[in-house]
Amino acid sequence: MSRGELFRNGLESSSTRPPLGWVCTYTPEELLLAAGFTPVRLPCSSSHPSLETPLPANLCGYVRGLLGTALGGLGPDLVGVVFAMSCDAMRRLADAWSFCFPNHFVYRLDVPRRWDPDAEEFFYQQLSRLREALGVFGGHAISDADLEAAIALVNETRRLLQAISFMRFKATAPVTGAQVLEITQKAQEMDKERFNEEARRFLELHRNGSSFSCKANRFPVVLGGGTLAGACELAAIAEECGLFLAAAHVCTGSRAYEGLVESDSEPLRALARRYLKRPGCARMQGAASRVRRLMDLAKGCGAVGVVFQSLKFCDPVQSDLPWLRRACREHNLPLLQLERDGSVTDSGQLKTRLQAFAELLAARPEEQRS
Repeated sequence: MSRGELFRNGLESSSTRPPLGWVCTYTPEELLLAAGFTPVRLPCSSSHPSLETPLPANLCGYVRGLLGTALGGLGPDLVGVVFAMSCDAMRRLADAWSFCFPNHFVYRLDVPRRWDPDAEEFFYQQLSRLREALGVFGGHAISDADLEAAIALVNETRRLLQAISFMRFKATAPVTGAQVLEITQKAQEMDKERFNEEARRFLELHRNGSSFSCKANRFPVVLGGGTLAGACELAAIAEECGLFLAAAHVCTGSRAYEGLVESDSEPLRALARRYLKRPGCARMQGAASRVRRLMDLAKGCGAVGVVFQSLKFCDPVQSDLPWLRRACREHNLPLLQLERDGSVTDSGQLKTRLQAFAELLAARPEEQRS
């Protein structure tokens, strides 16, 4: 069984549960599952950000790409979307979605920007409202037993993703860092039961075997920053240019599976706690702690450089850059900052800059790369 035969898109899933979309990792997939739906992270094709949409051209390219991809056709089975109000652009996307898809279930989930006890209580109340709305839309109330079963299922997905992620560090590994990022993205797009089954088969198949060395003569780097269309393509180009993606601290990467939901607490409160306290993105308070987390990741996986991606017009992500530049200087880590619109048209420029970054790392004295 090849990697290409695994992890197909969720909108093509054989699940009998109707797909319900989401677009931000602060959306608890467990609640959507417990309500009887297949939670599907909506795809954002890197070829669609320039499509005509009701959204202005100077708005976040990722948000415009989500709507453009949907207008290009997502399939007739999608029944709606839960939007986490992560930023103002996402608020505008929810408004535009209601206008473009009036028959969809559209829910706006408020998410606090802190993780203290007051924020946890606020988020708990918001999740209670979402639970009630999903129960009405799905036709049955969500019981604690339903929620506990969904939590167990998604926790298993996270454990499997962690195990697959660790496989890239074998001397001769069955996956590259770019492929781990792609598999993580597929876990967000497809039926969880089917993903878990195929992930277990994948791990068993490659438990003692290997197929190639993805680290040989490559320079390990950490990928950080915001979410955008084309992240998997960026990672693949980086590895073609002589880099090794040792960690991807982005919302379609490790932030999606870090931190399990506690199984010994009231399930809804445990959900609120996990989603607020996991490693956060730039929409949360605490730029210094986010940058420390990125530096700890770099040290833990032996990275010799940092690649940081940001979208045009994304002020929250770009506001982390001064903190990151200072930390990279202190840790003697070269930084490559890529500001993109998420389209496929920048692949040539990406390759040129990533090749130059790999050459910069190669030219550094060995003692500076250890």
